[in-house]
Amino acid sequence: MKTINNQLSVIVGIALVLGLACVGTRAEDTTGVTVPKPRIKPERPPRPEKHGKGVNVTELKEIIQNFQDQKKEFLRQQKEQQHEGRGKVREELTSAGTAVGPVRQELKDSINDAKRQAREQGRKLLEEQKEAAKENNGHKRD
Repeated sequence: MKTINNQLSVIVGIALVLGLACVGTRAEDTTGVTVPKPRIKPERPPRPEKHGKGVNVTELKEIIQNFQDQKKEFLRQQKEQQHEGRGKVREELTSAGTAVGPVRQELKDSINDAKRQAREQGRKLLEEQKEAAKENNGHKRD
């Protein structure tokens, strides 16, 4: 009998705690919180009136053809502009009036000078090796 009373008191205690917790959370939810207003759907626009006939296929085809022609023309113009832009950039890079032209020529000249110096040094080294070889051959004979 005691266990039934204990179980009953535990169940009543848990129910009381849970009930108070629910009341506390509801009170907490309503403090300082505004309830959002329900969304109002905009009215749907009226359907267009049906004219006895369906879609005019020839008119649609003309519209599509016009669009495709305009698209082709636009793409052609874009390509021309890109081509002209590249040509202008090339002109600026290769022309002598810009800062790049003289720098490029100066670099070419310095590279050519370095090549000439390397050739001269190579010749001098070959001559020195030939002379050293002659001297070594002459000393070996003695």
